[in-house]
Amino acid sequence: MTGHLPHTGRPDPGLRPGAPAIAPRIFALAATLRRSFNAEAAPRTGLSHEKARILILIGDFQPVQMADLAQHTSLDPGQLSRGISELVAAGLARREARGRTRVLSLTEAGAPVYAELGAYTAARNAELLQDLDTAAQAGLCHALDLILSRADAMLDRDRDGPQDGPRDGPRAETARPTGGHGE
Repeated sequence: MTGHLPHTGRPDPGLRPGAPAIAPRIFALAATLRRSFNAEAAPRTGLSHEKARILILIGDFQPVQMADLAQHTSLDPGQLSRGISELVAAGLARREARGRTRVLSLTEAGAPVYAELGAYTAARNAELLQDLDTAAQAGLCHALDLILSRADAMLDRDRDGPQDGPRDGPRAETARPTGGHGE
């Protein structure tokens, strides 16, 4: 017999009895955090959730090449390009040529918005994790990193097409950003 999802009270849609369904929980958490951001932080900063994510990543990794930035976000290339262009047009970020590459960094006007977003996400993260002690928080982050790495490996495998043989493990580890204050 499966349990119930604590957030919804609905039956847990795990594939086998007692198996937790990870994806629905992650999707629900992401959607709830996005709605919360749009209700609270977006009106203060004037940035959509996607543009705020891009601005935070630019601030966290600046100066950063667009190709490197793309590795740290799940946005499609068109969304990322439009978001960067809008941040540049708003005077919050700048593109600079460095040899044959172009790098992104925050402008003087973008730095306080980045700081405000950092304070917002730090406060939200503290509130989200308040019921977990330090060891549990570290364990959660470690578990999520492992799950993300496995999901990336599965995506790589799926992009490569059908393979012969067992499909129960990742082919390669994928580095994920850690730290920063992106939510």
